[in-house]
Amino acid sequence: MLQVLFRAFVTVFTVATGVTVSTLWGDSSGGKLLAASVIAVVVGLVEWLMIWTPKHSALARRLLDPRSVVVGVWLQDVKLAWGLQGRPQASPNRFAIFTVSYDSTHDYLVEGRAYDERGQEYARWHSIESPMFSRNGRSMTYLFEGTVLDSDVSLTERHRVGLTRLALESSTDCGEGSVEHVAMNAHVEFDLFRITPTWLATRGLAAFSVEAIGHLATRSKFAEAYARTLQPVA
Repeated sequence: MLQVLFRAFVTVFTVATGVTVSTLWGDSSGGKLLAASVIAVVVGLVEWLMIWTPKHSALARRLLDPRSVVVGVWLQDVKLAWGLQGRPQASPNRFAIFTVSYDSTHDYLVEGRAYDERGQEYARWHSIESPMFSRNGRSMTYLFEGTVLDSDVSLTERHRVGLTRLALESSTDCGEGSVEHVAMNAHVEFDLFRITPTWLATRGLAAFSVEAIGHLATRSKFAEAYARTLQPVA
């Protein structure tokens, strides 16, 4: 929305500059050249600022980059897992906690940890290459690679690669998504929740802060606490 307003400002400025120069200089070649030069400089400056400022300012990203809506700490609540035979199967991954952050060099980055029903770490993963977004920034798709930490999984099967899709609902604090584990031919569906102070308070977890959960040292303790709030997995 603000991108449209900025470009509307440029259009209005262009017209105003043309009128002002015509008034002061008349319809001369010098006046036309001056008007064109001023307009070109302003348009170029505004376009440059719209590209440069979101890379270096969190505020500018929130205002100008719709993709920034996904930045934060998130929880994936696994709802269903499908295996090779195309039917539901039990999944050791009960939930996951991941962060979406921005780096001016590497664009948006995803880093996460998956946990079992007891809150013990089961796997870890990170995005590879840059995520792909819908135009409004509410849908994101990314490739990932990771490692399963479960000792019961053979060494040849611990490395995982796949594709994750997620989409936010009308609220930017929840949504749904899915994970495709390529080599394992497995499909996982999950509900998505942004971890906020309000979300923590409603679940009796206000002792943890969003910032602390974003750090790996605290995340494992939070995962165990969150697991205790869950209903037993059938």
